[in-house]
Amino acid sequence: MRLVWQPYSRHLALQLCLASALFVSSAFAGAQVYTPLSASVRTVLHHSVSDQGAPKIAFPTQHEADVWLMEMSRRLQDRLPDAEYRMDFLKTVHYEATRAGLIRNWYWA
Repeated sequence: MRLVWQPYSRHLALQLCLASALFVSSAFAGAQVYTPLSASVRTVLHHSVSDQGAPKIAFPTQHEADVWLMEMSRRLQDRLPDAEYRMDFLKTVHYEATRAGLIRNWYWA
């Protein structure tokens, strides 16, 4: 069975699209009112998105964390000469990669 495109079906489809566009444009979202956030909510939101260091680095032992940090720090020494900034950067990278599921149990295997 072969479908045949009728010339009037294109005209009908155009009419349906125009009718749906008119219907959608007349729809309202309701009586929404702007409500300002309270000071406590603003403070909590500010702290959750502010530029802070990683809360912790997730390794099974502190020794493994130290080994990983020292090795990665050595690799980045030419690109990031400031040691304190480099360690903070590495902790943040490891924390965010673990949180995003990019590294899981590769060092526990």
